[in-house]
Amino acid sequence: MIDPSPIAPAGPAPGEIYRDPIYDGATDPTVVHDPATGWWMFYTQRRADHPDPGPGVAWVHGSRVGVAQSPDGLRWDYAGTLEPDAAGLRLDPDGPPVTVAETHWAPEVVHDGSRWRMYLTEIDGIPWQWAGHPRRIVEYSSGDLMSWTRGAPLTLDSDRVIDAAVTRCPDGLAALVQGRGRRFGDEGRGIR
Repeated sequence: MIDPSPIAPAGPAPGEIYRDPIYDGATDPTVVHDPATGWWMFYTQRRADHPDPGPGVAWVHGSRVGVAQSPDGLRWDYAGTLEPDAAGLRLDPDGPPVTVAETHWAPEVVHDGSRWRMYLTEIDGIPWQWAGHPRRIVEYSSGDLMSWTRGAPLTLDSDRVIDAAVTRCPDGLAALVQGRGRRFGDEGRGIR
């Protein structure tokens, strides 16, 4: 938690309201509200101050999905990271392991009316350069925001996709927009 002093909900935020306590690299956040459990923040836990991230852009890779919770949307506490298990991902309050085998980026979390869905960029390994590393967006589903079942990677026109953004459209489909390489927002897709 950043600052325990009172915050006026109608007033401006007093500044930074959350900082990742492990690597100080909370990026790409998605905030959702669950009526039963409060506010949840899912973010790329970028390894900004990892003591030995590796060469080049490796510090940007090797990340996990960080999770924070809040009772009011104003004060946030670190809840852990989503770690791979046999079914998909599960919330681990101990945070990320020292070494990881893959990169997780830009979790986009939405509720479809009955379940939570997460669209997550996955990259094999911990690349040290931008070029030459396939990326994919994978759909996960959850009933409680803590345990996620892995679905299939989305079928897209490129294996260089990152950073999904999903919204419900009036026709009932969800629209997906993702970035490709260094060009962002260049593709839309209907998903159920």
